[in-house]
Amino acid sequence: MNTTRCHTYAWCVETGDHFEHYSPETVVTPPRKNMDPLASAYTYDLGYGPAVSFQTEDFTPEQARTKARELRTLADAIEVMADAVDAIRAEQPAGGAR
Repeated sequence: MNTTRCHTYAWCVETGDHFEHYSPETVVTPPRKNMDPLASAYTYDLGYGPAVSFQTEDFTPEQARTKARELRTLADAIEVMADAVDAIRAEQPAGGAR
């Protein structure tokens, strides 16, 4: 078995002779085991040039950057929501809602 690293792309995890190239998958883990990731992305090249795959859709570099900006906006909004819930819980008496 040939375990030589890919000579085409540094990000490719495939070894030996191969024509399909894949990066490691980056995922947002689900809240419970036995669930699909909440989000996932990876880079690949099947011989037509590299692309970014996000949630089963393929993107050009610029489209991927646009999605990344949208995801950062979403992440910021989730943090604001979490802060609001923390503030509400801090005002509530122990044991639940007023």
